[in-house]
Order: sequence, then C-alpha cells, then structure tokens
Amino acid sequence: MGLSALPPAPPTAANPFTLSSTSTSTPAPASATYPPPSNPPQNSKDRTIRLPPSATILPFSEPHLDAFRRLLTTLIPIRYPKSFYAKLLSNPDGLWISKVAFWDSRKSEMTPQGSGSAQMVGLVCARLEPAGDLEGAGRNDYKLGANTVEDNTAGEDTTGTSSPPGTDLYDIYISQIAVLAPYRSQSLGTALLEASVSEAEVVLGRLATCNPKGKRIRRVYAHAREVDEDVLQWYRGRGFEMGEVVPSYYSRLRPSGARVVWRAAGG
Repeated sequence: MGLSALPPAPPTAANPFTLSSTSTSTPAPASATYPPPSNPPQNSKDRTIRLPPSATILPFSEPHLDAFRRLLTTLIPIRYPKSFYAKLLSNPDGLWISKVAFWDSRKSEMTPQGSGSAQMVGLVCARLEPAGDLEGAGRNDYKLGANTVEDNTAGEDTTGTSSPPGTDLYDIYISQIAVLAPYRSQSLGTALLEASVSEAEVVLGRLATCNPKGKRIRRVYAHAREVDEDVLQWYRGRGFEMGEVVPSYYSRLRPSGARVVWRAAGG
C-alpha cells in the first residue's frame, strides 16, 4: 500500500493517535536526521532524511498498539485481524520491520494550539523476504495491505514463513506506509521508508553472520492501487520503477488492480 489519501483526523487535543499518558514508553527526542548518519550501508546512496525537530521515528512496540490500530484503520481501507497486530509485535522470525512516526506539537509551529503531547502521525510495515517473482510475491500470507483481511478465527498462522536455508538474495517488501495528510510535506513518509530499508539491511547482516558475503538485498518493492496516481508519483519521486499491473489484487476494492513498484537495492 502507499500513502493513503483518505481524510485524516485533525491534529487536536482529541486526536485518537496521541500516545496515552499512561504509556510505559514515550518518544525519544527527535533526531536531526533519520536514519542516523553513522555507519551507512556500503555501496548505497546516502539516504539520510532531515526531519523537523517535532518529528521522531520509533520502532513499533506494544505501548503504540492502540494508536497504531486506529491510524492504520483510518488511513488504509482494509480490515486487519488481531492476529496481524500480534504477528507484528511478536515478530517470531525477526523479519518484520515496523516503524511509527510521532509529531510533538510542543516543538511545532504547525499545531500551536495542540495538546502539547506527541501524536502518532505515520507508520510503515515492511518484511525482509527471499527474492522471488514480483507479481506473485507475498500472496501466500496476509499480504498486509493487498487484500481485505478477515478475522482468522481458526487461529492458523497464515503469514510468511522464515527464509529457507541457503537463500542468498532478499527483497524488502513495503506492505503498508501511510502518513496523516497534514504531515505529508514534512518528509515523514520518506523517512519511514528509508528507516525500514536501513533496518532490513541490519537484519540481513545478522542472518549473514556465517556467510557475510553470501546474502544481499536485491530490491525494495511494494504494491499500489493502479488508479492512485498520487501514490505512484510519490514512489517515482523516491526512485521506484513502475512494474506490471496485477489484476484482481484487492479483493474488495474497485478497481481491484495493483501496480508493482520497485527500486534496486542501494537506489
């Protein structure tokens, strides 16, 4: 999925995406750049994004769950079961990468009348997976944005499995990325995208400890609605190529086709 164009909730004191005051975790001070500029990936372009002081990118964790669920439901017209969120939190195979973006109105001129608390305004979910054919990739799991997802009442594990032994080439699949409309001019979507790519490279490095030169990332890819030109243009602006249209990709959206967008590793 791409940056949603659905109407967002206004960033006010009643904003449902505000981190609860009873949470055990609060956003750390915002970094000037994201990802941090130290130890950049080898053989890749500089992907450092300069964020405003009000913005912070954090790993998704349990204290963020309620705000994360509301934000995802608001921005992406797909119903996700509880097992989806449980999978993101538990990350049993270590290959899911989920990040959230917070905006602190106390440091912003955008919301001078805000509540003075950090609000969740964006998110990304990505997965490191064995490289395969782009058109059929990921269709054996939740697809995390591809199809309308019903509750998995039987409780079976339908998400992607761990990488098979010996896999050398990996892709990074961007399953969801969304930012509330008032904050889309603040580079948050780009920062979330690049944060997920950078972390995927770190995860792959851990997988390759026994054979550091044998594993590498081939590309980053996503699916976007073929009729959503704003989203497609957003990806183009970040170096993505336009691939084939996968017909009937979305089970309950019309039109139902999805265009594959992709970018070579290091792009």
